[in-house]
Amino acid sequence: VFSLCARDIIFWIEVCCWTKDPRRNPDILPFICYEAYQEEYILEMQDAIDKGYDRLTEKSRDMGASWMALYVLEHKWLFEDGSDFGITSRKEIMVDRAGDIDTPFEKLRFNLSKQPWFLIPPKFNWAVHSTYMKLINPRNKNTITGEAANVSLGAGGRRKAYMIDEMARLEKNIDTAALNSLSDVTPCKLPISTPLGASNKFAQLAQGTGEDALKIEKSTLHWTLHPSKSKGAYYLNNDEKIEIDLSSNNRAAFALWKAGIKVRSPWYDAECARRKPEDVAE
Repeated sequence: VFSLCARDIIFWIEVCCWTKDPRRNPDILPFICYEAYQEEYILEMQDAIDKGYDRLTEKSRDMGASWMALYVLEHKWLFEDGSDFGITSRKEIMVDRAGDIDTPFEKLRFNLSKQPWFLIPPKFNWAVHSTYMKLINPRNKNTITGEAANVSLGAGGRRKAYMIDEMARLEKNIDTAALNSLSDVTPCKLPISTPLGASNKFAQLAQGTGEDALKIEKSTLHWTLHPSKSKGAYYLNNDEKIEIDLSSNNRAAFALWKAGIKVRSPWYDAECARRKPEDVAE
């Protein structure tokens, strides 16, 4: 089983990985990938790290992107020698805060704590190898470290990949400087964010404007890919409601949205009724 987990990240995630959502009961759940987009996204992130290129993730809220990206980092931290990673966000408390499952390091610790005993690195000691903004694998010496975003982010270090969590929320100018600084640190920058306006560096990268945008691959995790959110998806044609058939193509709603058609669903309509327009846009 150890060898199979090491070879197949999807197998490891679906058999050994867990997620936590306080809104649900039970709140601790196994992470079973949606075929519509999650398996593909995990393999895209893995490929970017393996081949050493940048990949941006633009996402709707609540698509599991942070969990999936962190699973990819943790899988390599567990099983692949020479896998040192960095994680950053707008503030330190958004990178690591004890007991706050919304922070990347608490997600990593939570999932590691749920691993079967034979996958935990030998001699792993929580007090020694899981400290503030740092995880150390005593078997292969891999590390995952954290840092608040700044103009000299990661300076002096070397990382296989660097995850930039919620990049659209970084302070203006710091986002560009941090991204430039990481170019000397890692061949694989992984900015991940829900969009927040059109004037920040993340938006420029996502929209394909600016010199840097030509050098980055992009993954789009729109709500139309989510089986629950897209259930009953439809669009309007001259006020006529046209239902979208997802039975033969679970990406049909996403394809229409990509083509510029305003796709809706009962879930989306309910969100519009209870949220401000700017929140819906995010």
